[in-house]
Amino acid sequence: MKMKLFLTAFIFIGLVVVLYKGYIVERPAAVSEAEAESLAVSTYDGEVQSIEWNKDRQAYEIVLENDKGTYALSVDGQSKKVSNVKLLEKSQTTLTLEEAREQIRGDSNGIVTSISDITGDGEPRAEAIVDKNGTNYRFVFNLETGETVSSDEIKVADAMTVPQEAKPFVVSELTAKEAAAREVDGNVTRIETVETNSGDHYKVTVENDDGGAHVYVQAATAKVSSISRFNHVKKEAPVEPESKPVNAPSAPAAAPKAEPDPEPAPVSKPSAPVQDDEDDQDDGDDAQDDDDD
Repeated sequence: MKMKLFLTAFIFIGLVVVLYKGYIVERPAAVSEAEAESLAVSTYDGEVQSIEWNKDRQAYEIVLENDKGTYALSVDGQSKKVSNVKLLEKSQTTLTLEEAREQIRGDSNGIVTSISDITGDGEPRAEAIVDKNGTNYRFVFNLETGETVSSDEIKVADAMTVPQEAKPFVVSELTAKEAAAREVDGNVTRIETVETNSGDHYKVTVENDDGGAHVYVQAATAKVSSISRFNHVKKEAPVEPESKPVNAPSAPAAAPKAEPDPEPAPVSKPSAPVQDDEDDQDDGDDAQDDDDD
């Protein structure tokens, strides 16, 4: 009797094990391997290195790699739940300045006017100047983690009080040219650095057909301080003197201009002969003599 009960219990336990293994452990997952892989990539933005089905846990074991490192995680075959995320290896790559510029631009919703590497003995960092609606901010960005460490508004008073030798030129010549070109249409023909009461500036000369302007751009903030416009003045070309041979004799002095000959006086007609007074007197005497006779 006891033997019969023992056999019955053994058969029952074996049946339970078979049913568990066949219908629970070995049952196919509701989530396919491709779906689990797509779910992991969309969640952690990386590339799947390996994927395996874990029968005991009824989950996919996935190894995924992204910019930050290599991770291990699980995707449940029934519920699609992602769990057991572990960092296996941290990535040693750092962002480039251009990659950091794009990320800062997206995070700040501003215009990155300049960016430079300020990595020292510690973490790799970059410093960027961002223009947001006319106000300038200084961003410190971690090139390793891709996170903004700090952001502070740059005030005009700060630029005036900080000694010039202690305040570096954070704005490049290219950025200064771009800032000037946004204010004045034309071609940049010259750029130089000048000192003013409000700090160091770039003096950018922009010329066009009508004239141009000298645009003063702050070397610390890329902000345009003033614009001095000018017009082109057309100058007449000077008349070049005629060249003479080196040993050519000098031209003789001009002779004085001859006066025109006077017109000849008109020839007068001969007048009637004038009678001699003596003859007249003789005639008178003769007449007197006749009377005496």
